[in-house]
Amino acid sequence: MWRLVIGIALVGALLGAQAQDAAAVAQAHAAALKDQDTLRIGFVTDVGELFDDSFNEGVFEGVVAAASELTAMGYRVVAGPDQGAVIVTPLGSSSVVFLEEFASFAQAGFDFVVATGFLSVNEVRLAAERFPGTFFIGIDQGHEGLPNLQGVLYPEDQRGFLAGAFAASLSQSGTVGVVYGPPIPPVALFDTGFQAGVRFAQPEVRVLTVFASSFTDPEFGTRTAAAMIDQGADLIVGAGGITGNGAIEEACGRGVRVMGVDVDQFFSLPSVQPCIVTSAIKGLSRAAQDAIVYPVLSGTFQSGTVFGTVGLAPFHNFEGLLPQAALDTVARAQAGLADGSITIP
Repeated sequence: MWRLVIGIALVGALLGAQAQDAAAVAQAHAAALKDQDTLRIGFVTDVGELFDDSFNEGVFEGVVAAASELTAMGYRVVAGPDQGAVIVTPLGSSSVVFLEEFASFAQAGFDFVVATGFLSVNEVRLAAERFPGTFFIGIDQGHEGLPNLQGVLYPEDQRGFLAGAFAASLSQSGTVGVVYGPPIPPVALFDTGFQAGVRFAQPEVRVLTVFASSFTDPEFGTRTAAAMIDQGADLIVGAGGITGNGAIEEACGRGVRVMGVDVDQFFSLPSVQPCIVTSAIKGLSRAAQDAIVYPVLSGTFQSGTVFGTVGLAPFHNFEGLLPQAALDTVARAQAGLADGSITIP
């Protein structure tokens, strides 16, 4: 027994020393950032496209904003596809591919590596453990316990709640449709909130829900939205990346109102401007920008999980044209979520 106790103690001491070493490396790197002439920012997309008019692009805009801010401060910044600082993860990629992508930036001496999406959550952590001198930022990921790793999560259920309450309040046919991507945790949590929001606003409204097998299948989104409209849906929510984009473009082409997600798709997807009432957004760009710029200014990297903001985008072409009752319902939902009087099961 005494050998076992000693063995456990030695392992614990070794792990503790490794953790201290990793923390020291991260702290030294953060402190040195402000004095570097050049800052390198790598970006690894979730599977799909960089310019997807949605999630990947929204996060990348934050990287671009950070690069611009740091350049204005006098730094030379390596960032963006034209400088070899972006990797677009191919469809069907395995965990090995993600890990290789992260490692390639770390081995090349990049200061920051930003990763998008839940699919790479385990690989980001493995890379951070392997390369304590590189700062990793995982958007739509929760992370704890590593000094060089930050995760950014969003209250997806609240975002979905607002979207559901508004969609139900706007529906005249009593049926709305939502086209999702795969039911990974952030998507499933959004749907939980959406269903609760519909019940809060108009419990008699029917919700047609379909989960796709991919975020990158606009044809599936097109077919699904068409079927939902044929079943009476008079508002379509596209909540599945490029798949969702296909859904709202089809709906808009048929004169049906739509709602976007992640970013303000009035701007990112101009083809739906005539019929997009709002977008259920989250602060993707701001989170990425802050995660990069803050340690340069402060000399401290904020590790662990931080929480970003969510809300509804402006109404743009529908400003002043929406029923006051729907606007009042959204205002009640926002107030109830803020003060805690509304809880989402």
